[in-house]
Amino acid sequence: MSLFEYISVMVSVVLALGIAQILTGIGAFLSARDRHRAYWLHSVWLTFLALLHVYMWWYFWDLRSNPPDTSPAFIFTLLGPALIYLPTYVLLEGRFPSNAKEHFDRVRRPFFALIIAGTTYQILNQLLNPWVLGYSVPVVFKVGTVLQVGAATAGFFTSDRRVHGAIALYFLMAMVWALTVRFELDALAPK
Repeated sequence: MSLFEYISVMVSVVLALGIAQILTGIGAFLSARDRHRAYWLHSVWLTFLALLHVYMWWYFWDLRSNPPDTSPAFIFTLLGPALIYLPTYVLLEGRFPSNAKEHFDRVRRPFFALIIAGTTYQILNQLLNPWVLGYSVPVVFKVGTVLQVGAATAGFFTSDRRVHGAIALYFLMAMVWALTVRFELDALAPK
């Protein structure tokens, strides 16, 4: 077993826990819709987080040629999936909330704090890419990530649902764009 395969097991387990949270929440909602009240903003964030889990799993493949070979590097690598899992858990708390709107209002500060932590992690990751992976992330990704930190910070401090909606849609559109660009760049890469 290679170092990459060994490390990918732990990363995959954390990402799988997040996906399981999302699927469990959706299943609970679908099986008892009469006891659960959905909220579009909650649903947008869950969609974003589901796509982010997929993106992180796909991104981790880039580490196959240079896997983390020290304890600090491994911990830093594992921090990424953990910072995706935690806001997922906060949104669902192991189940789909009975009233997603009230639940989101109640957990918005810890949720946005975790999103800020995750996007800050992403900035550090982008800065380290030239040394770890041998290539630099395009500037547009770096600018987008900095904007996401600002947007999540605004979400943390405001209770305005319109602002929260705009932030959620921005994150979702950025993720769809990043996945699209990512798959296009991978398709063009030399084999």
